Amino acid sequence: MVCYVTYSSSFVIRFDHPGNYSYEALVGDHANEYNKLQHKSRIMIKTYFVDSFTTEPFKGNPAGVCLLENDISPEKMLNIAAEIGFSETAFVKKMDVDGVYSIRYFSPKKEIPLCGHATLAAAKIVFEKTPVVVISFITGENL
Repeated sequence: MVCYVTYSSSFVIRFDHPGNYSYEALVGDHANEYNKLQHKSRIMIKTYFVDSFTTEPFKGNPAGVCLLENDISPEKMLNIAAEIGFSETAFVKKMDVDGVYSIRYFSPKKEIPLCGHATLAAAKIVFEKTPVVVISFITGENL
């Protein structure tokens, strides 16, 4: 797969009040310790910046990839995509069937029905982070 992972981190997204959120990057033991805490207003999102169609950093076509463990609202996905600032950010969540993932794409301004380079970026991350060898994505548009 021709992709280069430029950046990866775990972000804690904290939704304190409607329309107000903040995030902080956590690495290493700090991320593991934070995972043990249970806060309704905080969610952990593993986030990756992937350059598709290249094997070199800062080349190709960049996309954000957010691996979700729980559902979040489209408004929150849009806010996160706007904060990341790439043309598209893919939000990926494992479904109940092995190798099947839901995927939704957001630009900084709206949800996008389908995006090739963000799909490729998401597949790169899923293949690297899980033992699956075949992936099926189901989009928000059921494509």
